[in-house]
Amino acid sequence: MAGSPVDRNLLDAKASEAVVSVRNAFRKVETLQTFLANNPIPDNGAGVDPLVDDFGYNTDEAYLLRLVFGDLYYLNDNINTIMRNGRKLTGLE
Repeated sequence: MAGSPVDRNLLDAKASEAVVSVRNAFRKVETLQTFLANNPIPDNGAGVDPLVDDFGYNTDEAYLLRLVFGDLYYLNDNINTIMRNGRKLTGLE
């Protein structure tokens, strides 16, 4: 939008695109978190993370993958409220 004329139609279009993009991104986060939850680290103390054993991640990478998507997944509760308001803002609701 920088350097271009901006009007309400453009703002509405960009707002709608942003809301839809965020919604799609959090659907992907939920999918990844569900996969990670279904492939947990064995809690017997002797098991190795399946991300390391089966997928070739090193220990640090596996930890970060679980940490980032776990945190994003829990953000989703707050995002849902924002997204409901966003749907109203952009005329999707």
